[in-house]
Amino acid sequence: MTSNALSIFVTLWGSLPAALFLALCACPLSGAQGGRAVLGVILASALSNLVKFLRFRPRPDNPTGERLPNPLDEAGPWTLKRLIAFAFYVDQGSFPSVHAARSFFLAWVFAAWLHSCGLGVLFFVLAALVAWSRVIRRRHHVSDVLAGALLGCLLGWGLA
Repeated sequence: MTSNALSIFVTLWGSLPAALFLALCACPLSGAQGGRAVLGVILASALSNLVKFLRFRPRPDNPTGERLPNPLDEAGPWTLKRLIAFAFYVDQGSFPSVHAARSFFLAWVFAAWLHSCGLGVLFFVLAALVAWSRVIRRRHHVSDVLAGALLGCLLGWGLA
């Protein structure tokens, strides 16, 4: 596996589908814990994207900072097409890293719930690899993944 393919594979573990899958894996531990894990993944995603919307910072792979038109500037009802355009609009920002927020949230939660130092270290190493893959792939600056990691850890602490 090439280093590019490896970074793509690692970064996928911070994606929303993978994070929701991992959160659902907490359900056998207890339904309440699984529910809090799913809620935390959703909150980490929503809060990170809210900050991205309010404070635009171009991604490293977009040095000119060009941006799609803001769908909020359009008049009329919200359609599925407009909602998707809004998601792409928000995703153009890099600060904070949503992948890092979700990964560190799940690392915190699983480490706290499983009460295992070894597994806790493993989860945080995996979260750090996800964050670093975002920097290597030029989707985020180091400060973006650090802010995402802090957000994820705060949510994990609050919900665990």
